[in-house]
Amino acid sequence: MNGIATSFEFVFAMVLMLGVVVTVHELGHFWAAKACGVRVLKFSVGFGNPIGFGRYRMRWLKNGTEYVLAWFPLGGFVKMLGKKSDIGWLGLQHHRQNATLGILSLDSPAARAGLRSGDRVVAVAGALVEDWSGLAEAYAAAPGGEVTLRVARGEGEASREEELVVPALGELRALGVIPAVVLVDAVSPDMPAAEAGIREGDLLVAVDDTPVGSFATFRETVLASDGRPLRVTIARGGETLVVTLAPRLGKATPEDVQEQYLIGIAAVNAILPGDTATDRVRNPIVSVPRAVGVTVETTGAFLEGLRRIVSGDIPRSSIGGPIEIARQSHLALQRGWESFISLLVIISINLGVLNLLPIPILDGGQALLATIEATRRGPLPLRAREWMQQVGLFLLVGLMGFAFWNDVSKYWMSFFDWLRNL
Repeated sequence: MNGIATSFEFVFAMVLMLGVVVTVHELGHFWAAKACGVRVLKFSVGFGNPIGFGRYRMRWLKNGTEYVLAWFPLGGFVKMLGKKSDIGWLGLQHHRQNATLGILSLDSPAARAGLRSGDRVVAVAGALVEDWSGLAEAYAAAPGGEVTLRVARGEGEASREEELVVPALGELRALGVIPAVVLVDAVSPDMPAAEAGIREGDLLVAVDDTPVGSFATFRETVLASDGRPLRVTIARGGETLVVTLAPRLGKATPEDVQEQYLIGIAAVNAILPGDTATDRVRNPIVSVPRAVGVTVETTGAFLEGLRRIVSGDIPRSSIGGPIEIARQSHLALQRGWESFISLLVIISINLGVLNLLPIPILDGGQALLATIEATRRGPLPLRAREWMQQVGLFLLVGLMGFAFWNDVSKYWMSFFDWLRNL
């Protein structure tokens, strides 16, 4: 019964997510058509016949437009006169950087004072600090001369605290410390990292002379390497070393069904969850510009992600299709409605951006065709329009097929497990 309940939740989350996203998207077409005086023949939520039996179906006719709730809920369309069917509380969260130190040089004031990579600062001059930002502010506020840092070393029961006196230089960088965003916690034997000599406690500083900003970006670099050798700069005991290693294909866990490029390390979690609070603004004069600003930022992040996928910085295997959307929708629904609505907003923005790409069969392609025809002051030849539509359809189907293949290759074993649970 648990398998059936989970399966129902999975399907419910997928239908709700895609149903709402596509319905809102098609409402945009509907309202735009009405505003421009274009007659809308049909507005359908879902595909296929209207829900119901015989004469009793969920369809209504009003002001010349047929409104339909159809059986298949994963989509919808708007049909306009003279055209084919045009198919087609905000939550914010952040993370904080842990106050874990990375020491780059034995000659730095930090190393001479006894600090070492992996030390986590607990207090500055007796005042507790929670994260890297708090550490930087407290250290900068310390008067000239010297300041006492209380640091924690080790994990769990082996953890102990020590007090060290360091020079007060105003900025942590002048002290010779950086955030330990990629501090190696474990090294798998017989893997490239171990063979290159990387050890537990090493701080990964740069890859191919590019500074490492986070473990996530380092992982993306490894996944996108295609096995080419990487020059990794590490800090160990205050010394800087450079090693060369070549990621190789393997499975991160026995449960994985897809191989990926790995080097065989685990990193210390240097991220703390951010504080949460409700910021509710009811005044539309304030809330609407803020919502627009967040939408612009999210759109920019999505476009940057597209650029990195095209350039290969992010592996193309990360592209997900309907199964991945359904999985993420289910996970978000399990976390709560705020998480689900936040994901819905992000997917809506992604859908809007993708739909504006200059592919002829999409809205962006239609806008491009209209611009071309307006520039040449006349319609394009029918043969040219048909050719462009065919190319657009080929690209779109190819992209959808690639995303679906990624889904199937990742989760086909999970699908059989799901069938067995049923």
